[in-house]
Amino acid sequence: MRQKLSLKNENRGASLLVVLIILVVISAIAVIITKITITNIQMKEVERGSKKNFYSAEEVMDDLHTGAAGLSTDAMKTAYEAVMQNYVAKQKAGVNLQDEFKKLYMRALELKFWDSTSDIRYKRTDGNTEVQNKPDGDGKDSLTIVPAKDAVYSTSMYSLDTLKSCISDASVQSCVKTSTTDAIYDADYKDGTFTLKNVKVTFKDSSDYETTITADLVFSTPDMNLTGGDQIKSFMKYSLIADQSIQVGVENVDVGGNVYAGVGGITTKSTGAANFHGKVVLTRGNITAENDSKLTLGQGKTSVWAENIVAQGAPRGSNPYTIDINGNCYVADDLSLDKAESRVRVSGDYYGYNFQEDYGTQNLSKDAKFSSAMMVNGRDSKLDLSNIHYLMLAGRTFISRGNDLNKDVLLGESLSARSNQLAYYVPTEYVDISTNMLITSKIASYESEIGVGNITDYLATQQVVPYYVVNATNTAVKFTYYYLNFKNEDKANAFFNEYWKNNGEDGTSINKYLTDDAIVLDTSRVFTLGGDVLYRSSANAQIQSKVPNVTIDAATWKPDGAYFKICSNLAVKYKALQLGLTETNSLAKTDDVRFRDTSGKIDKTVNPLFLALIDKDALVNDLTTEGVSVKEVAKNYLSGGPNYQAVILTNQSTYVIPSACTQGIIVATGDVKVDHDFTGLIISNGTISFSSGAKVDADESMIIDMFAADLKKDNPEFSKYFNDYKSGGAITGVLNGKIDANNYLSYEKWKKNS
Repeated sequence: MRQKLSLKNENRGASLLVVLIILVVISAIAVIITKITITNIQMKEVERGSKKNFYSAEEVMDDLHTGAAGLSTDAMKTAYEAVMQNYVAKQKAGVNLQDEFKKLYMRALELKFWDSTSDIRYKRTDGNTEVQNKPDGDGKDSLTIVPAKDAVYSTSMYSLDTLKSCISDASVQSCVKTSTTDAIYDADYKDGTFTLKNVKVTFKDSSDYETTITADLVFSTPDMNLTGGDQIKSFMKYSLIADQSIQVGVENVDVGGNVYAGVGGITTKSTGAANFHGKVVLTRGNITAENDSKLTLGQGKTSVWAENIVAQGAPRGSNPYTIDINGNCYVADDLSLDKAESRVRVSGDYYGYNFQEDYGTQNLSKDAKFSSAMMVNGRDSKLDLSNIHYLMLAGRTFISRGNDLNKDVLLGESLSARSNQLAYYVPTEYVDISTNMLITSKIASYESEIGVGNITDYLATQQVVPYYVVNATNTAVKFTYYYLNFKNEDKANAFFNEYWKNNGEDGTSINKYLTDDAIVLDTSRVFTLGGDVLYRSSANAQIQSKVPNVTIDAATWKPDGAYFKICSNLAVKYKALQLGLTETNSLAKTDDVRFRDTSGKIDKTVNPLFLALIDKDALVNDLTTEGVSVKEVAKNYLSGGPNYQAVILTNQSTYVIPSACTQGIIVATGDVKVDHDFTGLIISNGTISFSSGAKVDADESMIIDMFAADLKKDNPEFSKYFNDYKSGGAITGVLNGKIDANNYLSYEKWKKNS
């Protein structure tokens, strides 16, 4: 009988099938891994090629800068020689030689760069506008006529051929891609700045990597050491110099002329309202507006230099802004809105330029006070950036130390709100507090809660950092919070961008801190060196993070590159201004941009400006010998002129300027109060304050005349207390080749691939 064949329990061949399936799976995994590896290699190659190309583009810009500095040196020489022609006659005619040099230097630059096929539009001192088809004068090479016939401003097109010739390597001159319509220059004869706008360089290499850099090239006029007793000194352009602080606690204070305040800063206190509208507002400390006050800074061309700008509450009554700035800001640390309903508006250019402590080498700061950012810390606040022309933030935000127990906690943004700290906060349930690590078994739950996967890829070896808050009433008690600790700046930046993408406004409660029309930005005007930026495209729009194409990762730039130079040059300039009110000083160097005591500790009280300007010992000794504390000299100082006065005094209590003293110079070793309108120069070794309605203005011509007359005396009465003049007579000298043109030539509004 035939047996029935059954395969029901037959498993021969199954093993082969399983093996084949495993081989297919392994092969697929191998292909995927290989593809990922190849892709990773390709990405690294792209990154390497992109970096190399970027460096090459920077080198072209550096070469252009060097060539332009050479042309500026030639222009300085031409202007100087023109000033010195008929020197005696000019002095007798009362010509201000520095002003003459400034105008001639501007005109010499205009002649060098002018595109002879274009018209020039001049604005005259009488307010009229005039269009010409050639520069004022007897031709392109003449400086024989008064520069630009008393023009205060001119604009035209610059020659692209001249710009290209600034690049020494002829083979890369073609990298200049500025269009003929964008090649505009501005010559400001009054301020002494000449600007080549929209200088564009594009470098494309053999591998088709391409980088475009665009910037304005700005020439400024140096203070020349010209012979003559009426030589302008920087302090003569100031109305207020307070070695401690400038304090406004009353209404309707109006200050024209340049102002300087020391480490105590410039503050409008509660109920105070002030308008500072000189060319320079400078302080070693902070510019602060307290609650119920209003502070207005600038009228377009004002330069504002400060450590921090701080709004501490809402303005009083109908005042729309706590701080309203119309000018160019250069801020070493942060702009912060620290209390509820703070209102700040910035119109103009804003440079938050610091990203490290010193600039001899690249060393990104892990300390909040060396990293420039913008932060909204107060609820229902408004940061109005809608009229900003250019925004650069070189640093990033931190959770800053409240006491010596903490290190600053690095965050991933350059412009942010306090509520964003929630993105970095780690609940204690996920933390092994004995090791400051995430609990391994709970990482997946934490990732699910925050919406960011692979969290450990972002973190340093110590994954979280404790942050201690000390009880205000019992300092022995402290509370501990934990925050993510990132490997580096790029990882912090990448984490926040991923967090925001998955959580947005809901993950940070940011709308509790910002009004619906806060941080409205034109993103084409923003540039950061590291962190993300929170912004709105329009009022009431949803808040977005990370403006496209503006962030330069730390790994893609270098200490000798242009980005680094822009920031380090601003840091050097800020220190120089604090030392002597000029943009260069031998004590201000790239590797030493901080004030330090003899032990090396940072201390902004060293090298006080008062002692740089005034021989305090001589002043105190003379007045002690004469048995007076207040010495009034120079009444009716100029024959037939107004009642100018020079008042020199030592004081412990506040000196209130007498009502009869309305014009002149006041030098005090203590505090000074301006009780009425005053024109001239006030220098205080302490604090300057005001009465309601006081108005102060500068008059450098009057100050120059007073010094010139005093210096002619056999025994000068007040000029001898100024260090520039204490030896008697005028400071003399000529152009001697020691001026470095590079110090007066800078890039502004620097952008990459825009």
